[in-house]
Amino acid sequence: MSHKVFRDAIHDMIALHREPHGPAPELADWGDALLLELINTPEMQRLRRIRQLGTAYWVYPSAEHSRFSHALGVMHLAKQIVAALGQRHPGLLRNQTALAIRVAALVHDVGHGPYSHAFESLNDGGPRHEIWSWRILSRPNSGLRRAISAHASRLYLNEEEFLTDVGQILGALPAEGLNRLGRQIIASQLDADRMDYLLRDAHFTGVSYGRYDLAWLLHSLRAAQVEGQWRLCVDLSKGPAALESHIEARDHMYRQVYDHKSVRGFDIQLIHLFRILRAHIDQHGAPPPETPSALQRFLLRDPKQDDNGAVADYLNLDDSVIACAIGQWAALPDADCASDLMAELRHRSRSLRDRAGLYKRLHWREGDSDGLWPEDRPAAEAVIRDADAACALALFIQQQAHTPLSVTGNDGKSRNLPLALLVYVDQLERAPYAHLRYQAGHAEPVYAIDGAGRAMAAERISERIDFLGREKRRMARVYVDPRAVKAITALLQRQFRHPQLRLATRDHDG
Repeated sequence: MSHKVFRDAIHDMIALHREPHGPAPELADWGDALLLELINTPEMQRLRRIRQLGTAYWVYPSAEHSRFSHALGVMHLAKQIVAALGQRHPGLLRNQTALAIRVAALVHDVGHGPYSHAFESLNDGGPRHEIWSWRILSRPNSGLRRAISAHASRLYLNEEEFLTDVGQILGALPAEGLNRLGRQIIASQLDADRMDYLLRDAHFTGVSYGRYDLAWLLHSLRAAQVEGQWRLCVDLSKGPAALESHIEARDHMYRQVYDHKSVRGFDIQLIHLFRILRAHIDQHGAPPPETPSALQRFLLRDPKQDDNGAVADYLNLDDSVIACAIGQWAALPDADCASDLMAELRHRSRSLRDRAGLYKRLHWREGDSDGLWPEDRPAAEAVIRDADAACALALFIQQQAHTPLSVTGNDGKSRNLPLALLVYVDQLERAPYAHLRYQAGHAEPVYAIDGAGRAMAAERISERIDFLGREKRRMARVYVDPRAVKAITALLQRQFRHPQLRLATRDHDG
């Protein structure tokens, strides 16, 4: 049978059956021709123009990989998981369910906007990317929908029923029956999504932290009934090392890549740029005329616009549109920058375009150091670990959001800007594993099968996973525009008081 093969840096070869003479006989291959047609739709091809890690390429030069390659990887791993379950549990999954799982895996990120999650700040209050994914998939006359319609007929599937299955597996609709198992394959603590992105992101950032034993983990997958429902499980009868390394890899990648101080700093610079753009629109009713038309249409769309029109505008956006906008704004002539907002839009755009003006982080001392000798006082750090203190600081900044501060642009002119455009309290809460004991009702545990064949939460079998589930990392960093460090430091020293947090009187780094 003829195949289409994609060469991939992580999985080597990703093969799909062309099915010229009818559906492939194997469960994990049945309906592959639909996947091939979905891959070639404009909605999927758009993901080639959206980087997987957003602004991280400004920190890791080789992190240029796209959401398209990640989508192919997730689909490939979903096929392998379906194949494993089909081999070990014959008859458990129907062809339609197995195909819906693979379709959901392929399109799960189709609703992402440019520059990953930073763009969602420009669409503040609007749908998250998961909702956009479902809107795009279910939109009448979309490339995705037309492909599903054509192949539903070829495969003798009920189109609406099949689309409902995909929606349930994606999480857009409440999952029922075996679609709950499909949902776990796409989005859980042990899913094809994170199995792929950990390895892919580690490879393209050049770090070693995200590596784990994928082959053994896939080999260990099983399905078992827990409390009357089918669950994706890991057989730990021969040891938990593969699962432990997978969970630890995620922890390391968040510490070293996703939450890297400079990656987060660039995200925040982009968020502030989008806030300036939004403030300009609120003030003048339109973005600057140099703004690319695709972005203008999205920003000026009528909130009452039907889903079909909103989706069409959204699909015109990708990283290249935002990069073009930044380049256009950076080149604004002096005559167009008479207002503070326009001048600041140009300044921020130049800073991002040229990777200049990196934000500084304020340093803090935590704990009550009154009465201590200087050498006994806590060391100053750019991270706040006291969650209550971080919340108090974020509330103070929020209350002072409209306080004007004077800054000087690269044109040598001073301008007044609200505090909200100059400082950002970046609060993070991370746990490498959602422990059933501490997060019941918020996240499903990874279910494991012990040597006696019993299915239970993995933390009950592995001491290491139990420990990782107890470790919740809370931290906050305060990022400041370098032009405003002195003014914001003075404001905090005058007005902010907290018994467990004090601003350190030292230079602040980037």
